Amino acid sequence: MEDIAPPLSLVLHIIACMRNGESIRVAVERFQCTSDLDFQRQAQELVFRYDQGSPVEYIFENAQSPYRCTIFELIQMALSGQPTLAQFENLKVDIEMACDMELEQTLRVLPFKLMVPMMIFMVPAYLLALFGPILNLFLKGVKF
Repeated sequence: MEDIAPPLSLVLHIIACMRNGESIRVAVERFQCTSDLDFQRQAQELVFRYDQGSPVEYIFENAQSPYRCTIFELIQMALSGQPTLAQFENLKVDIEMACDMELEQTLRVLPFKLMVPMMIFMVPAYLLALFGPILNLFLKGVKF
């Protein structure tokens, strides 16, 4: 699951753990994210600071996206004892839709990005193949 967005990976992990009867604390502590270690650290730090009674607002402020902030809010709600499984499942659907839209946007732009190397490398080769014989005949005709 390396290529899955870290917020989606965490939400899927939390949902699986909660369905297996594990607590949110255990789910966040067991979460392993190889692609974004800062996000993993922030989620684990949220649980640690909540357990210590320390303020956690700066973690919400440092979240890189609204989805991450929402995940942190749901974790905090779950730590306070509120039921959040349905909200995590709704958030999973929203994050999947956002990932799909981002993927579609990337795929829409991809042909234009690939056209630049083609123009730089392929067009001169085609021009040489097209005008090479004509240029060769011209040079032979100039030599007499």
